[in-house]
Amino acid sequence: MKFRFTVLALALLAIWSFVLHWFPIPDKWMNWGHTAVSAVASILLGLMAAIYVYEYQKSDAENEKRAQLKILLLAELKSTVESLTISDIRYFKDRQGIAPNLPHDIFYENIQPLILEEAGRTNLFETEKSAQMLRLARLMRTYNSEVGNIHSLIFLRVPGYNPQALVDIIGKQIELMRQKILAETNLLQKGLEKK
Repeated sequence: MKFRFTVLALALLAIWSFVLHWFPIPDKWMNWGHTAVSAVASILLGLMAAIYVYEYQKSDAENEKRAQLKILLLAELKSTVESLTISDIRYFKDRQGIAPNLPHDIFYENIQPLILEEAGRTNLFETEKSAQMLRLARLMRTYNSEVGNIHSLIFLRVPGYNPQALVDIIGKQIELMRQKILAETNLLQKGLEKK
């Protein structure tokens, strides 16, 4: 856009110089012509300068926001990896023996992809990385839903109801999702740390 204004202003000045040089113009029209051309050229060059300053400030603000989001995003991804690593997960005692086949009696935690979703929705990162962020956030939300389901089943108190089969199935799904989230998170982390 600023390039157009520059070209327009320079073209106007070139045409006016050409007209002055090759065509005789009476003095009365000469003063008016100089004033008109000067005014239009000044307006165009002023618009060009304003657009240039605006774009410079906008790109500077975007770079700063991108750097801040990158720091927050890396912290969130690190936290996600820590909370999903088996050694860092809190355990619970299954007092009723409802879920004996769950790996290590894991107490599954919810993970919140708030910064991941915000970073994915802004246009500050490349399209591929933004899509990867949103896919990972969707996977985390699905994981949270399954965690809620398994907690409901484990602590369900209905006489004569044994949720063992469902708990085993959902536990396996959660484990697969956990591994997929860890792989995606590590991949995204490496991609962000590269730049």
